[in-house]
Amino acid sequence: MQLKHSPSLSRASQRDPSETSRFFSDKLITTGEGGAVVTTDDEIGKRLELLRNQGRPNAGTFVHPELGMNFRITDMQAAVGLAQVAKLPKIVEERTHKWNRYYEGLKAVDGLEFMDITPGSSLIPFRFPILSDDRDGLVQSLEANAIQTRGFFYPMHLQPKLMTSPPPAVAADQ
Repeated sequence: MQLKHSPSLSRASQRDPSETSRFFSDKLITTGEGGAVVTTDDEIGKRLELLRNQGRPNAGTFVHPELGMNFRITDMQAAVGLAQVAKLPKIVEERTHKWNRYYEGLKAVDGLEFMDITPGSSLIPFRFPILSDDRDGLVQSLEANAIQTRGFFYPMHLQPKLMTSPPPAVAADQ
């Protein structure tokens, strides 16, 4: 399976040699926890290997030239992830089907705004985000029809530990 996107969609992917993926339990493919960094830059790759191995250049040494962590997943977690890769087309099909059902069922409701899907891209739904003029009423109506709802994540730039004075003006605030 290959994801498709327009080259103009991601300026970061055009200039940055590395990309990341998360494998938490509710993601497309899970290992229970963890993630991956893919890079085309050998120097970045070597640095990541050092950091994921507790700051050691190789196993069997207890000399730590860098401060690192044990970012390696277990063989069992890797096996779970690989088994899910085999099921990926079915997972994508099921998520796309659910996305389409929600969209078709809600598109005529006034006061709702849905995420734009860029032509030429391939969407693999994670959630079904909706902006609403009446969030509480929408939540109540969906929950009354056995459709679980959830607010999205608290913005990182508003996290107390990351706040600056004054807070930065960002597009998420608009």
